[in-house]
Amino acid sequence: MMKAHESLIGQRIIKPDAAAKVTGDAKFTADLAVHRTDLLYAKALFPPYGHAKILSIDTSEAEAVEGVEIVMTAKDLPTESSNGYGLDEHDKPVLAEEKVIYEGDAVAILAARDLKTAEEAVSLIKVEYEPLPVYDDPREVFEREAGLIHEEHPFSGDSNISYSAGIDHGNIEEVFAKADVVLDNYFETPMVDHAYLEPDVCIAEPDLVQGGITIYSPQHNVQGAKKSPLRRPGTAAEQNPCNQHHCRRCIWRKRGLHF
Repeated sequence: MMKAHESLIGQRIIKPDAAAKVTGDAKFTADLAVHRTDLLYAKALFPPYGHAKILSIDTSEAEAVEGVEIVMTAKDLPTESSNGYGLDEHDKPVLAEEKVIYEGDAVAILAARDLKTAEEAVSLIKVEYEPLPVYDDPREVFEREAGLIHEEHPFSGDSNISYSAGIDHGNIEEVFAKADVVLDNYFETPMVDHAYLEPDVCIAEPDLVQGGITIYSPQHNVQGAKKSPLRRPGTAAEQNPCNQHHCRRCIWRKRGLHF
């Protein structure tokens, strides 16, 4: 055992969860559902457009599927709750109501007794859209004529810039003058995703005694996960206990709660 005054630098440290992971004993969030028969499986419907108005949503065929317990759109959310969630600001709609601003805005969600039924039913939801202009170059949305992505956003206000910071360090002109080569150009890099093997999964279990829900998810920001979900006014984050389960990779992608 390492003594309190000894340094960890240069030492080979055994991760506390290493043995459980390599032997297969570690339980990941998806493992919790294997032998349970009291779960409903949720599936969300996402738009095929990055920017569009929602003209109509027809869920009748999905509701008629045997095994579907509930189908919800924005109009079915509790009226006393704000339709939003997020880590720093509840600015992401739980279910898009009037328009979608990227292909990750869910427009409907349902719960069924098994995953196959949920996948079948969600494909039967019909949504009519009116496509709006889409900008895939961030420089384009800096212009006023592009219109606001978020209207009255607390961070961006009346612009599409949510955050800006300046870094001023040293004399850059002096450094350039001494440099053997100076490259002045516009560079683009491809999108990068972490592509971990573990599935995105979350189990939410109502607490019938104390109220709220208990959340099980493979993330590493428990406090952020507690304040991220939609809540009714007056409901404290403490009423949403979060249990952090093993992550196959501890990366930035899992810093927040994404259902």
